[in-house]
Amino acid sequence: MKNRGVLIVLAAVVIAGAAAYALYQRSRPAASPAQTQPAGTARESPLAETKTAAAHASFASEGTSVNYVREHLGHVILCLEGPRGMNVNAAWDNPCQGQGNGVLNDLGSAGASWSLVAQTADDLAVRALRSGVLAEMKVAASGVAALMKLIAEAP
Repeated sequence: MKNRGVLIVLAAVVIAGAAAYALYQRSRPAASPAQTQPAGTARESPLAETKTAAAHASFASEGTSVNYVREHLGHVILCLEGPRGMNVNAAWDNPCQGQGNGVLNDLGSAGASWSLVAQTADDLAVRALRSGVLAEMKVAASGVAALMKLIAEAP
């Protein structure tokens, strides 16, 4: 019961922080053409993985059973960490296969400002996966989905 409250508070803090960061990013003046990255740079590399992770986090947030939510949180972790990630179970299907080596690996220095957000999403997904309490898992999955959408929609 105590862990449930902590996880809910953590998810709320993450979602609020992500929303504030998004507002901050959107309120900044637009970059000049010389400051923007050209097409095909490292920033674009994890985009497909990020969108796939966001979709699976959304699936998890709407799940009606622990097994369903666990399956999709596993997919999120695979997309974030890549197939050789520390928290990856080799038995999980990899919906991000062929899209890259995991968002955390593919962001590189070009996405350094988003690495903390991606790492937070990964940490939240791992904790939710280990929770085993459906309500906690779903709330955390909602937070993960919001964080992944922030990265996917980043300027």
